[in-house]
Amino acid sequence: LPAMQQNDNTPVNNPITNDGATLGRVLFYDKNLSANKTINCASCHKPANSFSDNLVLSEGFLGGLTARHSMPLVNVAFYRSGRMFWDERAATLEQQALMPVQDHVEMGMTIPDLVTRLSGLSYYPSLFQKAFGSTQIDSVRISRALAQFVRSIIPYQSKFDRVKQGLET
Repeated sequence: LPAMQQNDNTPVNNPITNDGATLGRVLFYDKNLSANKTINCASCHKPANSFSDNLVLSEGFLGGLTARHSMPLVNVAFYRSGRMFWDERAATLEQQALMPVQDHVEMGMTIPDLVTRLSGLSYYPSLFQKAFGSTQIDSVRISRALAQFVRSIIPYQSKFDRVKQGLET
């Protein structure tokens, strides 16, 4: 645990909170984040596959294929550099979080359309209120909530974890 904490890439301005990670989880599984409401983040980052895809290239909202295999999201909080995507083009998880939403193959939304759509859904204002202290829905808060949820994906009961804890050989 101490070695992992040294690599924690959680920024000071976006600490993980229960309410923030809960909002992020709702967003992660919400198909309203795609243009035609057919896929969500979990469509390509499947929990059963370490939050990655069992396909070499993931399928986007219109059936197109992504350019690369989706990265596993387990233990992203401890990815030392904090840079995201295979080519590390996103400097932070917060920056990365909305890039697939805006990608023309992956989810096909624009940020203004995303904010408008989420603002029109009855369950989001109270979730944003709990997470951020107001009902305001904007791209910064959406990306922060998604990043909080993804950073919270930390397994601790796998065989590897049990061996590292000295509970199993």
